[in-house]
Amino acid sequence: MRFLLAIVLVACGGQTSAPIDAGPDVPALACFADGREPADRQCSGNGDCAVLDRQSDCCGSVEVDGVRIDRVDAIHEAELAGDTGCEVCKCAPKPTADESGQTGTTFVASCDQGVCTAHAQF
Repeated sequence: MRFLLAIVLVACGGQTSAPIDAGPDVPALACFADGREPADRQCSGNGDCAVLDRQSDCCGSVEVDGVRIDRVDAIHEAELAGDTGCEVCKCAPKPTADESGQTGTTFVASCDQGVCTAHAQF
């Protein structure tokens, strides 16, 4: 019985997946980690930026982040690879939110002081 309890307690907490080689410029990520590097967010105008949906926890919650438009695919692939094999919890996902925690129905990315940032819209 204690063994079963230990398994249940560990199932949703901080477990990382095995490292996956996602290429030379993309580090291996822990489960549900934000794969953006500072260079992935640098911009000179709104046209440089795009929104990127990523799973942020084992419940399936989604966070929308701002990234350089030319880095969307690489970041998305690295995050998917990092989430492979991660535990899935039986809990309800939180409402979709931008990187500041604001929820909304749609999301846009803008270049705010040289940094791509996602914003919830209502």
